[in-house]
Amino acid sequence: MSTPAMAAPVQAQPARTGLWGSLRRSSAPQQGALIAAVCVATALGAIVGRGAYLGPAGLFGGLANATLVLLGITIAGYTGAGLFGGVTALVRLALRRRPRWSPRVAQAGFYSGLMMGGFGGSTLLLMANGSIKPLYFLPSAVALVAVPVFLGLCIGLLAGGRGRRPVAALLLAVAVVLNVALGGFLWYRPSYAAGAPGWAVPAGVTPIGAADPGLPGPYKVQQLTYGSGTDRRPEFGKFAVLKTPTVDITPMRPDYPGLTGAARRWVWGFDYTAAPVGGRVWYPDGAGPFPLVLFVHGNHAAEDDSDPGYAYLGELLASRGFIFVSVDMNYLNGDWITQATGEMGVRGYMLLRHIGVWQEWNGTPGNPFYGKVDLNNIAVGGHSRGGEAAAVAAVLGKQETFPGADEVKLGFNYSIKAVLSFAPSDHQWEPNKVATVPRDVNYFVIQGGRDVDAFEFMGICQYQRVAFSGDGDYFKAALWVDNINHGLLNTTWIRDHFAPADWFLNEAPLMDGEVARRIAATFSSAFLEASLHGNRAYLPLLRDYRTGAAWLPAAKYATLFHDTSHAAVADFDEDTELETLTVPGDGGLAKAEGLLVIEQRAPLRELGWRRETQSALLKWPVGGGQPQYTLTLPDRLPGKWRPLMGASLTFALADGISETQPHAPVDLTVELEDRDGKTARVALSRYGAPLRRPDFPITQYGLWDKGWPRGAHGPVLETFTMPLTDFAGIDVTRLKAIRFLFDKVPEGEVYLDDVGFRWNP
Repeated sequence: MSTPAMAAPVQAQPARTGLWGSLRRSSAPQQGALIAAVCVATALGAIVGRGAYLGPAGLFGGLANATLVLLGITIAGYTGAGLFGGVTALVRLALRRRPRWSPRVAQAGFYSGLMMGGFGGSTLLLMANGSIKPLYFLPSAVALVAVPVFLGLCIGLLAGGRGRRPVAALLLAVAVVLNVALGGFLWYRPSYAAGAPGWAVPAGVTPIGAADPGLPGPYKVQQLTYGSGTDRRPEFGKFAVLKTPTVDITPMRPDYPGLTGAARRWVWGFDYTAAPVGGRVWYPDGAGPFPLVLFVHGNHAAEDDSDPGYAYLGELLASRGFIFVSVDMNYLNGDWITQATGEMGVRGYMLLRHIGVWQEWNGTPGNPFYGKVDLNNIAVGGHSRGGEAAAVAAVLGKQETFPGADEVKLGFNYSIKAVLSFAPSDHQWEPNKVATVPRDVNYFVIQGGRDVDAFEFMGICQYQRVAFSGDGDYFKAALWVDNINHGLLNTTWIRDHFAPADWFLNEAPLMDGEVARRIAATFSSAFLEASLHGNRAYLPLLRDYRTGAAWLPAAKYATLFHDTSHAAVADFDEDTELETLTVPGDGGLAKAEGLLVIEQRAPLRELGWRRETQSALLKWPVGGGQPQYTLTLPDRLPGKWRPLMGASLTFALADGISETQPHAPVDLTVELEDRDGKTARVALSRYGAPLRRPDFPITQYGLWDKGWPRGAHGPVLETFTMPLTDFAGIDVTRLKAIRFLFDKVPEGEVYLDDVGFRWNP
């Protein structure tokens, strides 16, 4: 009888120790929660790394961002484990028990750390993208991570057979409902009433006699690109039709040092000793010469080229006889390595270097643009930071050296006649702490009322600083349009923020992008026609949008206008006294009856910027009697202020009451009195109604509005023009007083500014 072979003893496997071992031994619910947390972290990384398909900068930027998010959350997890374990050991020691590292405590710490990392990551992303207050967004960040993690926990609880199955199933159902609700909340865009059109064409408004400037002109459009020829981007590299020399900008913008500089050089293929001069050109197929328009984008993800986004402007303007260049300055924008800061002066300088290239081409036989560029009629323009850069270029173009870098010689003296600005930044470049003041140029700025990138209408500050010396015929105009955001004016931007910040924004009332760009292109074309082609037939549109009502989509508009013929009676900037006027001379007096008068810089946002100059806030009723505000003119008016037949009374006005408050539209009576005591009156409503102060939710449902520190919108001033011929029965050459009678609405408040006369028709 044989003895059965004895089975080899099973060798005991060493127990898994440490944190990883404890995680491997963790229960199904814990593993489910961990998987859900990792999925959320991965999603955050994918969102931040949206540019991974956009070339080397985008690829490595996306990978870097995703890696940093995942690494940060993982580190938070292990930090949480260490803290939990250490605290537990200290507590046990304090209780005179043997301190030990508990695997379950480590697991709890790890999951808690993951949660903390997710909360912190979401909140920081929102803060970085939207400049928001964590106090209001922390619950949202918690929900973004906690709700999916709770779902994973419930799945693990049910699958692992832990606890009572009915209870586990109920919890799973609750978790599913919560996740579906969260997803629906983020996906759904509630519909907000954008408001009825804020204007109607009154019978007294004469439509413009010229053709619609937003329609293509007679020229066939040609396109090409120019650049260094060695750029990694083929349109500015090997496919560039015209080659340009690079520029050393390090005296004005030192290159990035160390590893940062090396990384940028590796991604871009050049450093700041060789900044490229490149652009996309749309030009008319004709003999010329044609005015030159240079337009530059603002700050955006550097790897996501912004310059193609103005093709709609290029195609329109080229068809109407302009050479249009969308300038490449993407290399000055922020990327995954660096933030765009302190570069504004360089942006303006590089615009001037582009003009220099065009000047050379215009004089070079054999060049496609030989003799085709009208260098006596040049416009510079831009969007966002590019809009400020255009104003900087207009200032630098008249200086001899670059402020702060005297070795950089300027003295260009190019014939820059106009500055075109879309939702510009401002005050980012102030040599010696002095703001830029463009002088003796035509200026036009447009701002969207729903802009949540350039929140404040900063361009109105540029507008107010533009100065005229008195020689020449210049004008400046500003346009505010509701339901346009920052990104719609560039076809590659569209949205004002990336995820997750844009999940929370109220974007429902935004115009269709094509409609918004149609408005911008129409006004830009009219402005450039008037400025560079000398076609003054388009000036009425810039003074009063209603004259072009047949061309424009229905929306809420407001226009401001000022030219060299304007003579101010009261602009409220002369001193701090409420009774004095701007017009010089004895006998001038401002007097309020039944009104509260406050001279102040009107806010652009409730908690943000204010206008550069003061206006008068008038509130009524105060006391008894008819509320009125009278500006008595001096006994002897200087020649420029003497009203003549054919001149117009102009002033800027805004309704200070929120559009959401029950309140009758503002109307009032304007009365003129001559030296013989005769009076004539007209109603403001004959010329339109001032816009109510915009008031709309910034975020979805308005739940997080207080988390956006700029607060509510400020008043929107617009210019009203009343021909003196409308005031019948008085001698307008011998005016004594201008009187605003608040006799139409029993109570209200308005902002009043720039009361005066204009002679240009």
